[in-house]
Amino acid sequence: MQHEQLTERIMSCAMQVHRVLGAGFLESVYQNPLAHELRKAGLQVECERPLSRLLPVSAPITPVHPVLNQA
Repeated sequence: MQHEQLTERIMSCAMQVHRVLGAGFLESVYQNPLAHELRKAGLQVECERPLSRLLPVSAPITPVHPVLNQA
């Protein structure tokens, strides 16, 4: 599958979730419905993949807390 086709599928799924739920929720509200739509579209989805599977065993895992700058 080419990047353009994959992008189209992902965007289509995201827009479907947006049409149903609307805007303004936290990311966690959209996660399961989006994963469901992506699977229906034939894509493999893994939510909340543990960092230990992405990093070498010896690498320290330090939680990162985003900081929102309000101007």
